[in-house]
Amino acid sequence: MLGGLNPLKEQATIIGGGISGMLAAYYLGDRGFEVSLHEKGPWVGGLLDTTHYSYGMVEQSAHSIRASKPVLQLCADIGVELTPLKGSQSSYIFRDGKLHRMPLYFGETLAMIARMVSRPKVGEKKTLEEFGLRHMGKPATDYLLAPMAFSIYGARPSELQVPEAFPRFNLEPSRNLFSHMLERKIKGRGSAPMVAPKYGMGDLVKKLEAALRTMPNVALHTQSEVTYLEPGENRILATPAYITAKLIADEDPYTASLLADVKYAPLITVTVFLERDSMRHFPNGMGVLIPEVEQIPILGILFNSSNFEGRVVDIGIESLTVLCSGTPHPELIDKDDTEIEALITDALDKVLGLKQPPLKMHITRWEKAIPLYNAHLALAQQRAREGWGALLGNVLFGNYTGQVSIRGLIEDSLHFTENEA
Repeated sequence: MLGGLNPLKEQATIIGGGISGMLAAYYLGDRGFEVSLHEKGPWVGGLLDTTHYSYGMVEQSAHSIRASKPVLQLCADIGVELTPLKGSQSSYIFRDGKLHRMPLYFGETLAMIARMVSRPKVGEKKTLEEFGLRHMGKPATDYLLAPMAFSIYGARPSELQVPEAFPRFNLEPSRNLFSHMLERKIKGRGSAPMVAPKYGMGDLVKKLEAALRTMPNVALHTQSEVTYLEPGENRILATPAYITAKLIADEDPYTASLLADVKYAPLITVTVFLERDSMRHFPNGMGVLIPEVEQIPILGILFNSSNFEGRVVDIGIESLTVLCSGTPHPELIDKDDTEIEALITDALDKVLGLKQPPLKMHITRWEKAIPLYNAHLALAQQRAREGWGALLGNVLFGNYTGQVSIRGLIEDSLHFTENEA
C-alpha cells in the first residue's frame, strides 16, 4: 500500500473492484467509513474466479492461499469454508528427465553452502540473479531460485530486484545467507500452511461481495468507469499501474509516467483433467516447477486434486494446473487454443509421462498478470510515496504496491483498520 488515509474524512471512493478494491471496501466499511466502490466491468473479483465443469473445478488464477491469522479471520468473518492441504507442502523440481525434491547434485550442494556463508557487501542491492550467483552459485540459481521466481512472478531472476521481490533475502551487512535463513526457520517465518476455499477461490469473492452488500455504508457500482478523480475525500486507487497512471496524470504527471511504464508478466493457466492411470507417475506434493534451462516451455504444474478435496467429481480423475508464458515465453499468449493444448500435452508427457491424452483442458490468458518487482517499480513506488501518495487521503493499493499474493493483500489491507489520527 502506498499513501495514507485522511482520518478526518470518513468518506472514501475506491476505484477498481478486484480483490484489492473489495478488501479496502470491506475493512473501511467495517471501520464505519462511507464507501463508494466503482468497477468498470460487469462484476467484481478481478483475476479471481472459479468455474465448475462436468469433470471438476477450474480456477482462473490463484487456487490456494497461505493460512495466516488475518486470512483465517477474514474467511471466518465472511463465511468462507477452508479445506486443508491433503499432502506435502513441498514441490518438486524437474531436472534431467526426473522429479527431484532437491535438484542439486552433491558437489553443487556443497558449493552452494560454501557461498551461503559469505557476507553481503554493505549496501548491495542486486537482482535475484546477481544475488543467487554471489550467495548460492549458478546451479542453485538455475534450479532453485529461477523456478521460485517463475512460480511467484512468472519472471526470470534477472528481471526481479532484491529486496523488493524477495525481502526474505534482504541480508544485514553482518549476516550471511546461511545464518539468515536458519534464523527464519527457527522463528517459523513464512510457515503458514496452505489452504483453499472449499468451493473455490470464486467463493471467497462471492462471500466478500455478499458481506459488502450487507453493509449499509458501502455502495458497489459495477459498469461504472471513473476517468476523473473528484477532490475532497479519501481516494483509493485499486487499479493496475497502467490504469492508475491515467487517473493521476493531471495531478502528478511524473509519478504517472513511471507507473505507465511498469512492466507486467503475461500468464496462461491451463487446467487439465485426465484419468489418473493415464500418467506413468503422479507424486505426492504441491506440484513440480520447471527450470528454464530444461527447455520445456512451461513454468510449472500444480497438482490440484491431490492437494485439496473437491477439485474433481470422480476419484479416477486428476486435475492439474499448468502455468506457462511468463517473461520466458511471452509469445505463447498469442497462440491459439489448439497450439497451447499441443504444447501442454507434450510438456506433461515429458514431465509426468502420458499414456493417453487429457480428457479436457481449460485455458485462461492474462496478458498483464503480475507486475515485475524490478528497479523501475521500486523507483515508481518511491516517487508515489513522495508525490501523489504524500497527500493524506490518496492511496494506491494493488499487486504492484508491495504484495502480489492474496495473503499479502489481505494482510496489507489491515492498514485500512488503523486510526491514523
